[in-house]
Amino acid sequence: MRRVLRIALHVKKRVIFDIHRDKVLYFQPAMSDLHEKAAQLIVPRLDGNRLLEEDYFKQITALVDVGIGGFILFGGKIPDTLDSIRRLQDRANTRLLITSDIERGLGQQIAGGTRFPSQWA
Repeated sequence: MRRVLRIALHVKKRVIFDIHRDKVLYFQPAMSDLHEKAAQLIVPRLDGNRLLEEDYFKQITALVDVGIGGFILFGGKIPDTLDSIRRLQDRANTRLLITSDIERGLGQQIAGGTRFPSQWA
């Protein structure tokens, strides 16, 4: 069963952007320092396995254009993920914070990365 994700950022009762089921429903470019700072607090999931899908990458770049703070990366392959993150960083006005859940090494999330044994190994 797929989890449903919905993120909406509201500033002064105006919707800046709204994400539902991996689709950007609405976004308005940041108009003020408050909007920019609020957008930088948002760090949504980035599905590394879908970065080569044109529609998905357009949705992600729309978020970058709004000025979000970064992404938490799950999945993907090293060359594709590296290239996509570089393209997103080049597009962003402020450097993106790219995070991931990799306490057992890069291979926990990215195919081709080194995987460390768990503490119980």
